Amino acid sequence: MIEETQRLDVPESIHCMCFLKGGQEIAVGMTDGNLLILHSDQVRVKASFLCKEIGGIWSVCGVNRDLEIAVGTISGIYILSA
Repeated sequence: MIEETQRLDVPESIHCMCFLKGGQEIAVGMTDGNLLILHSDQVRVKASFLCKEIGGIWSVCGVNRDLEIAVGTISGIYILSA
């Protein structure tokens, strides 16, 4: 049986997620260009970016030892500093 232990409401639908820093953080990409970085031990936002000019986020992953985040959109790939 799966049980909800924590919850965080978000401004838009989530399209993709990935672990960062060995699972200590979670990057969450949304269809409106929002990108959240969450602490995984507590569901709370560490950082939030709104990237409306690049469009909806379709994929996200950590690069360069998770110091940066690669974000895939319909218009291209972007590297963001976290």
